[in-house]
Amino acid sequence: MERYPATFFLDADNLDGLSAYISSRGLMGSGEHIISADALAGGNMNCVVRVKTSSKSLILKQARPWVEKYPQIDAPMERNIIEAKFYEEIRRDTHLSQNAPLMLDNNPDAYILIMEDLGETQDFSYLYQNGQQVSEENCRSLGDFLSRLHCIEPEAFPNNQEMRLLNHQHIFDLPFRSDNGFELDSIQAGLTAVAELVYAEPAVIKQAAELGELYLSPGTSLLHGDFYPGSWMNSDGGLYVLDPEFCFVGPREFDLSVILAHFRLSEQSNISESNFLSYYLTDQDIDWSLVERFAAVEIIRRLVGIAQLPLELSINQKKAIITQAIDVLKT
Repeated sequence: MERYPATFFLDADNLDGLSAYISSRGLMGSGEHIISADALAGGNMNCVVRVKTSSKSLILKQARPWVEKYPQIDAPMERNIIEAKFYEEIRRDTHLSQNAPLMLDNNPDAYILIMEDLGETQDFSYLYQNGQQVSEENCRSLGDFLSRLHCIEPEAFPNNQEMRLLNHQHIFDLPFRSDNGFELDSIQAGLTAVAELVYAEPAVIKQAAELGELYLSPGTSLLHGDFYPGSWMNSDGGLYVLDPEFCFVGPREFDLSVILAHFRLSEQSNISESNFLSYYLTDQDIDWSLVERFAAVEIIRRLVGIAQLPLELSINQKKAIITQAIDVLKT
């Protein structure tokens, strides 16, 4: 508020301010009033508030100059502008738009998006619980969405370089550095020793750096950029894909690697992976070796990086998974 005094500061406790703001955006009818406003937990990057009025329910999402879940980490506020571009781009495909929330308003001056409320939803983080498997129907939805998305080749899409640099740091750099300052044993006893298996492999560190350069390079396909269970939502209307703040035009192998890495981290069956790929695969030319190397990096960073998952894995299981990922990056 001190740094941006002219910008509306999203606050679930400020009902008068919310009413005035939503009205100023043309989304409050005559006689309509706010009944409740609630800050929603679960979002990593942004402040998200559900506002219920006397006639509808809205989701307001504001990007601030930090990561909402980790406020010590700076992040570009322009990410919401890029996210809005993503939603505008996929609206051109009827099938894609059916699996994404409707954007009702984009205010780049306040870095606020107003989205339709999907109602009571659950993200797919439950897959990290022991015994939870993704259904074939959801594999179909995920495969079809990603395949259609990757067929989009926008001519003038923003490069989203600041967000990519942030992501690059936490995917390809910090998890591979022994001086990253992460207190891993406070997460799980023995995790520091597991991370040291990575630090002891110069070839792995070099491979991660090279993949990081490729990630930052120009590409041809529109990517979601963070296609993992926390970005997928189940609702009465079906499966929705959210939070494309890290979207960019790049190598489709990156998106594929992320979902496959999380299938493996959540111990999905080989059948689930095959189901997803059967619905994704088209005539697109995919470098599967690159997919596996990107996936190995994603696995390592999720196990010994700052962006932890609600995994129910023993330290020995994590050690075995890390060892496999190391072997992929050494070959």
